[in-house]
Amino acid sequence: MNATKEEKLPWLLTTWRSLYLSMPKFNFPGTNLDIAFTLFSAAFLIIARYSALWFFANILDYDATSAQESSGSFGSITHSTLLCPALMVGFMTHKYSPSEHRNHAPQWWVDFVDALLQFCTGYMVYDAVFICFIRLEPGSWIPKIQPGDWLFLGHHACTTTYMTQNRVYKAGHMSAMLCMLLGELTNPLHNSYMMSEIAMGLDKGNAVGALSDRNELCD
Repeated sequence: MNATKEEKLPWLLTTWRSLYLSMPKFNFPGTNLDIAFTLFSAAFLIIARYSALWFFANILDYDATSAQESSGSFGSITHSTLLCPALMVGFMTHKYSPSEHRNHAPQWWVDFVDALLQFCTGYMVYDAVFICFIRLEPGSWIPKIQPGDWLFLGHHACTTTYMTQNRVYKAGHMSAMLCMLLGELTNPLHNSYMMSEIAMGLDKGNAVGALSDRNELCD
């Protein structure tokens, strides 16, 4: 399918575009790079994670560590569950062209691509903020980053830089979208598995410990 008229576009695509266009423009200081949808996406995911944290801690009576781990998985699932169907619809709607320049693409496609790139960037911002936040020690504003955290922070910095360059140069977005799809497609299954391991571990009195034991066996 290669839709060229807006009235033929799938509803999922038009929904993403409408939400993106409804955002007031807010440029990164000193540039003309709009980051409004990035900030909105990060805020949305933060709210989703805190809502899940409250649910796990107060409704399911998880201990603090298990609630934190499970809510982190929930935030990741939320991101990938929203992103992957939109990416698949995008690839089915518009011709795949790795070298495409967005100046030569229809406006609906430009808006849709920018929305997805900013949504994924928003996830990177959200997760980096949470990593730093949970590493804060009482009485200190400096997070005590653990060795394993650097891998995630480095990944988020690199992918954010890559996606931002796609937006600045208005090219390369096809490869970024393909990487996003392949990287996030199994995320809901993986994080659902982690959440179920934590839940089953609660009966043993050490949910996160049970998950670590299982991961060591898998390794």
